[in-house]
Amino acid sequence: MKRTYKLLGYLLLGIGVYAFLNANNTDLQANSTVTQEQTTYKRNRHTITLVLIQLSDLKVEEGQRINVGDIISDRTTEKTKLEAKKQRLTSSLNRAKLPLRELKSVPVPKFQSELAALKQAQFNLDS
Repeated sequence: MKRTYKLLGYLLLGIGVYAFLNANNTDLQANSTVTQEQTTYKRNRHTITLVLIQLSDLKVEEGQRINVGDIISDRTTEKTKLEAKKQRLTSSLNRAKLPLRELKSVPVPKFQSELAALKQAQFNLDS
């Protein structure tokens, strides 16, 4: 138990010394003059890796300078295919939403007349 208190004491002493030294350094920094340096912009060459299906999707050439917002790649063929597929699916969905055509009404069966016609046909076959 004494060892734990002793260790905590050393830890607190270390924190206090660090805070004291840091406070002294802060005063020195506050009194010193600040010099402003302007850094020059250095153009760097960046490498960008793209996965393309067709070479025509690439809109820039090697060594060409590009700015922020410039289009590097555009998959126009893929976009056209997807838009056509969307249009086909939309039209088929609209056709599916149309009301069904009404069916013609089924005629009411006339059993007596049908039965008489059947008996007449059998009589004609037998004779």
